[in-house]
Amino acid sequence: MRQKERLKNHPRTTKERIRKIESHLLGKESLVEGSITFSQLGQLIIFLLVVVAGGYVITTLRNVNAAAKNIGAVLKESQEALNQVIPSIATASENLVAITNDLRTGLGETSKAIEAPDQIATCIMAIGETAKALANLFTAAKKL
Repeated sequence: MRQKERLKNHPRTTKERIRKIESHLLGKESLVEGSITFSQLGQLIIFLLVVVAGGYVITTLRNVNAAAKNIGAVLKESQEALNQVIPSIATASENLVAITNDLRTGLGETSKAIEAPDQIATCIMAIGETAKALANLFTAAKKL
């Protein structure tokens, strides 16, 4: 019952609706009437920003995926070379530790000899150790 009363009191009657449609068809008047609030405008702007950010994220992820595929292809191509080099790295680091220890021992002896000039024999021995360490350095470098 309330709905019927509302429809009777509704400002647009059937005749008014027909007149509005005729005016629209003749190009005199638009059927769409409305306004937008600041809240709705803000929601529209936020929605558009989210859409743009989503597109940016999707594009970025596609580029990252393509880069990962390229990296995988490069690793597959150089798999044999990597398998040969990786065991050599361990050997090279062991040789480097040995060379460093030899140099440290030889230089330590040399510095002691310089501090005590009266020990010429020790100085000659230290120089010999240093020379031996350097010789080992060059032979180890040729092994690599």
